[in-house]
Amino acid sequence: MKLAQSYVNEMDAIPYADFLKDPQETELYWNLRQELDHYRTRIRALYVYFVRIDEANQPLLMIDGQPKNSDSASPINEVTDIPAEAVERLLNGEMASSPVIDNPQYGKYISTYAPVKDETGKFIGVLGIDTEATAVDHIADSVIEDSIPYFIGFIGLSCLPLSLLYGSFPGRFDHYGLSFSVRKHSIRQSG
Repeated sequence: MKLAQSYVNEMDAIPYADFLKDPQETELYWNLRQELDHYRTRIRALYVYFVRIDEANQPLLMIDGQPKNSDSASPINEVTDIPAEAVERLLNGEMASSPVIDNPQYGKYISTYAPVKDETGKFIGVLGIDTEATAVDHIADSVIEDSIPYFIGFIGLSCLPLSLLYGSFPGRFDHYGLSFSVRKHSIRQSG
């Protein structure tokens, strides 16, 4: 979700608000589409797009960040599949995301969304980013793999004070050792 929010924090929302006043394939549309496509290729996302939410809370794709000659680019005002609960969060100014989507045409991916506001703070739309789920899986795997040495070190550091404590006060813990050996001996006799 941070990629979407990070881009929204950098972007100039005024051209997007201007585009929404007359959503046509004008020079402004192509400039914004090129800007989104540039960001898409920079972050290696499947899709980066700008969506408006209509009066019925229906998400409509306005600008699909694809190259000009792309066959997969969505047309202006195409209905898109942002979940209703995500739309609600976005309208409240919060970021949102989808679970892993397994689409036969596009494969497995995750969508993240950030609200776009104009200079007065008024909600004007949504920036969406679709990322391959395999990329997310790869990140999770590498985080786990990178964390293993820290877990081992933490366990070692946790055991060190206990062993030092036991070694510093050998007479004080004898009754624990005696208790343990008596219990162990009792178990052997009864079994």
